[in-house]
Amino acid sequence: MYTKYPELEEILAAVNELESLDARRRAAFDMAVGTCADDGVTPSVRALVWQGKVGDLWIADPVCKLDPKDAEALINMVVINAYVVWYKHFLQLCGVPVPDVELPG
Repeated sequence: MYTKYPELEEILAAVNELESLDARRRAAFDMAVGTCADDGVTPSVRALVWQGKVGDLWIADPVCKLDPKDAEALINMVVINAYVVWYKHFLQLCGVPVPDVELPG
């Protein structure tokens, strides 16, 4: 295309690559989902993270009767783990290798 200016071709190719990576990142951000619950069978707290934000938080009535510090720790654990799951899904959609890490809880 710009055979007279090979450096310009390299710059344009780099810009195109950056735009492609940004489009992939934006799509991954919109598609990534993270969920977590304190118990897989009978959860008392569940969280859903979408687009980097808590999209849904479900807290069962018995959690409200816990000591406030215990309730806070339980809710924080579930929300943080939902963010970790979301971030891992986001990285996978971006094509970044993600090590398998066990979530605390």
